[in-house]
Amino acid sequence: NAGLCGIRYGRATVLGHEETFAYTSKFLDNNSKSVILNSNVLIQAPIPAFKPYFTAGLGTIISWGSGPSDLGAKFGVNYGGGVKIRPAGPVGLRIDARAYSVFGVQSHTLKMGEVTAGILFAF
Repeated sequence: NAGLCGIRYGRATVLGHEETFAYTSKFLDNNSKSVILNSNVLIQAPIPAFKPYFTAGLGTIISWGSGPSDLGAKFGVNYGGGVKIRPAGPVGLRIDARAYSVFGVQSHTLKMGEVTAGILFAF
């Protein structure tokens, strides 16, 4: 249970992409920090104000600190979905849930979940 801050940039009508850069000061425990970098495919409904979407992609999680959560740089995949709500104008809300699989963590695959909510700016 840690806070995550970052930015997601993407372009999509029905099919598109998004890039993620995020940081957390408590990765898996209180002793490690992490940067999350993802590149995803995005499929969304072409509805003006309420757009449900699905996303999946590849990325890297880089963690450092002390203890077992200091993993270094690891390759992973993520998938999930959410909704973009933009009733009028260029500002809205985005709610997202994802699952991550991070490979090569002490000869195992680390499975994690992420739920985010944020402000959406459309250009």
